[in-house]
Amino acid sequence: MAEEIKLYKVSGRFIRMHRKYDFEKLVRAVSEDNAVNKVLDVISSERLKRRKIYVDSVEIMDPEQCEDAYIQSLSEMQ
Repeated sequence: MAEEIKLYKVSGRFIRMHRKYDFEKLVRAVSEDNAVNKVLDVISSERLKRRKIYVDSVEIMDPEQCEDAYIQSLSEMQ
């Protein structure tokens, strides 16, 4: 049985070159852990170590509340 893909909003911060940066990413994933790993993969691909990335919150988001048209169109596909 296939699991349902949900829309997650992952927010947190990271430190790079002695500066702090905040981030918010929208990710489609099967589980909360999967969403966090996808965000860590994207951010750490920019020559940043995972230990410098701090995830503050992970929330399930309603696709209708999303402002990104691409993510809305993906959510409408069956």
